[in-house]
Formats: sequence, structure tokens, C-alpha cells
Amino acid sequence: MLNINPETNIAYGYVSANELDSEIVDILMFGSQARNLSYQEAYQEAFKKALNDHAECEENGTISDFDENEFDEDFNDNYDNYEPIIEGTYQNVKYVSSWLGGALNFFILYSPFITENGLKASPCVPNACIIKKNMDGNTQGYTVPNDWFSEYI
Repeated sequence: MLNINPETNIAYGYVSANELDSEIVDILMFGSQARNLSYQEAYQEAFKKALNDHAECEENGTISDFDENEFDEDFNDNYDNYEPIIEGTYQNVKYVSSWLGGALNFFILYSPFITENGLKASPCVPNACIIKKNMDGNTQGYTVPNDWFSEYI
């Protein structure tokens, strides 16, 4: 079932980055545990295309060597993604970023923390559990440690 952990049958939590402390958001997006899936996918596609293009040029006798370092430099100079999909595990909380209407959110795929007070999600994220600092709902789902939430909410 969509947005439910298939192993535990617990709904994924869904939290707006605006609900979280900005330092936590930075760690989730850019920390050493963060894996940029968007970058990896784009890199692999571009690399495969470059190798195919190189092979075609070699067959035509128009190019001799493929320089992987040059490819990396060119790719990194031109790569741009304003809504990257990031996944990772931080403090035993497994997450993946999500962009809904251009706003940064996080799916909480697994966590040692579970709430019974989450909110039922909209059809945009079916079956997920919306989590906020002060929840007053009746939906169960994974949540984040209380100290991840912004003190200003």
C-alpha cells in the first residue's frame, strides 16, 4: 500500500521542512549521510550517453579518447536541480525528501518514534501521516524526535 512501510505496516510520516529546525533540515539535505538520488540518476544517464556518443564517434574515426575527469568536471559545472531527491538515515530515522508544490517536505520511512496523534494526509500523499510539533489528530505513523522540531512553531 502506498506510503505505508511494507515491513511494519506503519504509515510513513510526512513533515514540512518548515516544521523542523533549520539546522536539522541542513543536516538532512547536506550531511554526510545524505545521498542525492537526483544527482546520481542524472550523472548515470549523462555518463551512459557520453560513452555511447564516444563509441559512435570512435566508429566514425572522429574522436580517440574519453576523458572521465573532463566529463565529471563538465557535468558538475552544468548540473542544476532545484528540487533534489535526498535520502538518508540520521539518528536512526530513515527519510527521503519530497517536493510538493515546490515546498520541501520529508517522508519518514522508518523511525524508532511513532505517533498516534498524526493527521490524516491529503490525497497528494495518500495513507501518509502528517506530523507536526503539536499534533492533535488520530492517525498513527512514524515521526521524528521532538528536538528536531523548530522551537518557533
